[in-house]
Amino acid sequence: MSKTVKKILIFLAILIVIVIAVVLIQILLTSKQAGDPSPSPSASVSATPDETASASPSDIATPSTPAPTDSGTIEKVYTIDGTQFTITVPGEFLTFSIVADETALTFGAERGVYTFSSNEITDMLLMMTFIVDGKATSLAPSFLDAYMNYTSFEQSGLSAISGTDIAGEMIVAANDEVTMTAWLVDMQSGVLAVVIQSPDAVQLSDLPALEKAVASIKIIAQSYGYGS
Repeated sequence: MSKTVKKILIFLAILIVIVIAVVLIQILLTSKQAGDPSPSPSASVSATPDETASASPSDIATPSTPAPTDSGTIEKVYTIDGTQFTITVPGEFLTFSIVADETALTFGAERGVYTFSSNEITDMLLMMTFIVDGKATSLAPSFLDAYMNYTSFEQSGLSAISGTDIAGEMIVAANDEVTMTAWLVDMQSGVLAVVIQSPDAVQLSDLPALEKAVASIKIIAQSYGYGS
């Protein structure tokens, strides 16, 4: 065999070894990549603010005056003399005020009738209501019929409500249990009725808290009709 042929065979053998080595290396690299994949990036999570959070108490507006009801509008202010009630009757025909000691008297309001009942003496109370388009002299003879069955009745004409300068048609009715004294005061759009009920033999002066409340009644405003 000539030297030239030997050189060619040696070259080919070396070339084959190199090719085989390259192939083996490539196979090893491919196998490593398949067994150890790169982790995929995690999805980012963004926080969403709670847009429906409830408002704090300081954010909630509080009405300055009570809403009107079937008993009108009633506002209360606490003073050193007692609780001042400012009452606007249904329809806004009349607004009046009265100061009462709530430790001695219990206030009630229903369908335009306002009462201050004694906490000490049963059946002792002050009642006020407004009759639209009425006239005192026309209402007087039968006004108390709806409140009691009386055995005596007296109509005294125009007289001032006890302790005030507010004058009205005065009527007194009584039976064996209670006495009712009422003043029917003519207003622009009707009549304000102020009624004191007392048990037999009990006078208004026997309950100073109620006597003081009656004397505090004041007319603040009156109108001829709703919104006028």
